[in-house]
Amino acid sequence: MIEQRFTPPLLCAVMLLACGTLLGGCQSAQEPARVSAMSTSHTAALDAPQVVRIMRYAGFSDEQILDLGTDVRNAVAQAGGANIRIGERTEALLAVEGQTLHVSSRSGGTQLINLQTGRIVDGATAEKPDAGISQP
Repeated sequence: MIEQRFTPPLLCAVMLLACGTLLGGCQSAQEPARVSAMSTSHTAALDAPQVVRIMRYAGFSDEQILDLGTDVRNAVAQAGGANIRIGERTEALLAVEGQTLHVSSRSGGTQLINLQTGRIVDGATAEKPDAGISQP
């Protein structure tokens, strides 16, 4: 019978290799993000700064905004709404209703944005002046 012993340097090397393999697998298993258009009765033409602000309110990172922003803008302009999904989870929904953009997200909550003034609407009539998302 042959006895095998793991020496500390060998054990350390095996553990580092195992950890590297596991971490590498996590990165490659990251779920893809995608935007689907949602039809509503109204549409809105958003410019790039508006899309950035809206997606930041919704809790998206700069990298996600770069990856998904154009698709979000196109969906809102062509269909009036956007469903932003990461893997099988819906992360945010955007929908235009008249001059209001409804934004609901997992991390940013729900915002109503008046597209004419660019202000976040609180309740039925009050508006916050700091949204900065006005239509051109």
